[in-house]
Amino acid sequence: MRDTNSRRIVVLLGTVLLLTGCSASSATLTPAATTSTSPTAASTATAPPTARPTPKPTPTGPPAAPTEARYHDDQTIAQVPVTVSWHEVSSDGVSIWVYGVTKCLASTDNADCVSATTKIPASALSLFRQVPATEGTTTWTWTGMNIGGALGVYDSVTYDAIILVAVNEAGRSPFVVAGTIKRCDYCTS
Repeated sequence: MRDTNSRRIVVLLGTVLLLTGCSASSATLTPAATTSTSPTAASTATAPPTARPTPKPTPTGPPAAPTEARYHDDQTIAQVPVTVSWHEVSSDGVSIWVYGVTKCLASTDNADCVSATTKIPASALSLFRQVPATEGTTTWTWTGMNIGGALGVYDSVTYDAIILVAVNEAGRSPFVVAGTIKRCDYCTS
């Protein structure tokens, strides 16, 4: 019986302390924390909207392949200027990767070394440049020399074709051919 009475006293004391704590905390409320039914100047004023940064749009998929890809050089002079150009439908966040194809992949004489359907092995590709798509063009110069029928030279790499690939965070487009030579079985290096 004594155990039961002791428990009751402990529970009663805990309840008294709890109620005392609640009434003490309610006495510390400030007027700002109470609610009012009449509007005040502070409550009717609206805060100015805060400017939120515009999130950068995430690409929904790989970019489309560039259009109107062109390769032009002037091999009639010693310092050969090369211009590669394109149009890009969606250029925001897109880079154009310019590759040289280092060997002719045509299977028959007088056929383009690279076409839109050519399977290009990685071993035949050399990445020359990564250019923002908005630029629409890139140029370089090589010194005229005997290049054995190749299309051109970038640094010391001879190439038989130039292809372009549009790249963004979501992926890569199919390649497009900007320039290529034809396979020539009787040509010599």
